[in-house]
Amino acid sequence: MIKDELIRKAEEHESNSEWKMALDIYEELLKQFPEEILFIEKTAWCASRLSKYDLAIKHFILLTEKESQIAKWFYYVGYQYYMQKDWESANKWFEKALFLYPEYLVVKYRYAYSLRQMCASMMVLKKDEYWKALKLLTECDSIWDKYSPEQKKQNEDTYAAICFQHAKLLIDRNHIEEAIEYLEKALSIKPEEVEYQYQLSKSYLSIGKIEKAKEILPSNSPKYYVKELEIDILIAEKKQMDAIEKYNTLLKYRKKDYLYRELGMQYYEIDNLKDAISCILQAEKMNSQNHLTQYAKAKILFKAGFLLEAKNTAECAASLKSTKFSSIFTEAIELSETIQQLIKDKSYSSDNEETLQEFLHKSVTTQPNVRLEGNVSNYNSSRGFGFIECNNRRYFFHISNVPSHLQNKIVEGIMLSFLPTETKKGLSATSLSIVK
Repeated sequence: MIKDELIRKAEEHESNSEWKMALDIYEELLKQFPEEILFIEKTAWCASRLSKYDLAIKHFILLTEKESQIAKWFYYVGYQYYMQKDWESANKWFEKALFLYPEYLVVKYRYAYSLRQMCASMMVLKKDEYWKALKLLTECDSIWDKYSPEQKKQNEDTYAAICFQHAKLLIDRNHIEEAIEYLEKALSIKPEEVEYQYQLSKSYLSIGKIEKAKEILPSNSPKYYVKELEIDILIAEKKQMDAIEKYNTLLKYRKKDYLYRELGMQYYEIDNLKDAISCILQAEKMNSQNHLTQYAKAKILFKAGFLLEAKNTAECAASLKSTKFSSIFTEAIELSETIQQLIKDKSYSSDNEETLQEFLHKSVTTQPNVRLEGNVSNYNSSRGFGFIECNNRRYFFHISNVPSHLQNKIVEGIMLSFLPTETKKGLSATSLSIVK
């Protein structure tokens, strides 16, 4: 098969994303024409698409030696390391590309992203890499402003990604208003991008603009973090029962300690301490060294009246944060001090160990999120309460435990799903929903 026919066949494979077949042909052509730049480039490109990064690096480095003044070859070497999350190696090559072409937009973006990844998540603002990344992204704005309309059209996806990354770095500094400006720029270019919508919604929520957060939230997205943000919005609106229902749905397929903790705190807000501590103990079982879980547990124990256990748990939370993050857990310390003062004022000597163990034991053995179903046997709509019959037992419920959008549909005889709980007054039903 002649050279031109092989090239045509390889290009056809490329157009169909048949990278292995294209690579085989280009490697054969390279054996016949080892000095031809096109075949070196194509071999490297197809290898990269197949995640054969070492092979791609070998050929792209060969191109940097043959055409040492062309910046893109240095960038492509760096990009192979970037795709393997070898940030340090990637950065060395990105620097070489920028030395040759200081206004190489995509390289500045990749370099900034790589530097930010090197910062990890702790004490980000103390890392030199963070500030270097921020400088690079700021320089991208100057490059973008000088582009012609045609250049902007060609590079708009890259600039949208730059704006998004710039916003995330500004959020690290708590510069939320400025971050919002960049997120809106990104969305103006790619209005359907879920990641951009999510981050903008989250940013609006963080500064108390709940309606804007709701407006932008991509509510139809199946992504778990979007669903979690939807719950955060409900909590901000003080719709605890709606939030509880959403958490229980999410926990059916995403069992994470922080979700159990957050669900527990919503039960805490409505004074359902049995279900609150049950969820917290589940979170603790998954990760006993989480300072936030211990702090949540301390709050529940305090509200339940177990002062000494609450104080010890608050102190544990403060100690865990100090050990792990070398920082002060102000809220936990303040809670401990408040409890200590109350102990002193009341001359409180000890918790009732039997009652405490009963509180914890019943909560452990009562599985959170195990839902029951039953019919509404009685319902007083004017007073907002009724009873559900389930397995020959009656569960009291109040309309406030029904999501707001379902409250006007509650009538006698309707089948409800609910979480059972035991109170001093008897059996109750919480987190109600209509069985479809």
